[in-house]
Amino acid sequence: MPFVPVLEFASLPDEGRVGLRVGEHELVLYNVEGRIHAFEDRCPHLGAPLSEVGHVRAGTVICVLHCAKFDLGTGRVLATPAEEGLVRYETRVRNGMIEVDLEP
Repeated sequence: MPFVPVLEFASLPDEGRVGLRVGEHELVLYNVEGRIHAFEDRCPHLGAPLSEVGHVRAGTVICVLHCAKFDLGTGRVLATPAEEGLVRYETRVRNGMIEVDLEP
């Protein structure tokens, strides 16, 4: 699937996060040092929205509800109670817009 524009880059500050719906996809975007990371907006443990409970620290996404940890670059599980990783999407920035490939 081609990349689709989802948000102006300037509207997501460094160290910021935002949840948004793109078609049938619920996404959370993280801006970490100018690099955009996109995941499905749900913790695989109990389905909590990461846009509300997912914080980035030291290269990990941490769901603060039960301390599940995931690798920011790959989405793989680093600490339980989650048993599966995050659904990750490729991103890029073009002409000031964050674009996401909606095929994980």
